Amino acid sequence: MSAKSDADFMREAIDLSMKSARVGEAPFGAVIVKDGRIVARGADRVVRKIDPTAHAEMIAIRQAASRLKTHDLSGCKIYTSSIPCQMCIEAIKIANIDEVFYACTTEDIINSSILKKYQHSALVKDKMEIGIPSTNIMRQEAVESIKIWEKVTESDNLNKYE
Repeated sequence: MSAKSDADFMREAIDLSMKSARVGEAPFGAVIVKDGRIVARGADRVVRKIDPTAHAEMIAIRQAASRLKTHDLSGCKIYTSSIPCQMCIEAIKIANIDEVFYACTTEDIINSSILKKYQHSALVKDKMEIGIPSTNIMRQEAVESIKIWEKVTESDNLNKYE
């Protein structure tokens, strides 16, 4: 069995974001990896849980801490379908996660309708603001989840985001 690559782990995060988008949740997914294996997964659940903190990264961090039985996630990497917001970055730092890999950029979020739907003001401007090692990979693949989400929410007769 060959070791999984950063692209393999990011693909998992993007798949989670696609699933989230298809059910009308924001198009965000995250996986946390330790020692070359996924220890936690998270998809955005803000609407479903009626919880403004139920971001993909937060859910993955909570799951990783529970599974690893520690609040200290040193030695872990997080792969997110989008550059994390300020809240998630702070949680990543508090959890001592070593490295962030993200796909969509702040520009992708700004150019989508996500800001209009969520009134999100905690955007990170670029990877320098993350403050720990970070790498942008697979951006184009992840942008597709935003497009799916926009189609789903455009046809949403419940207007649950407004």
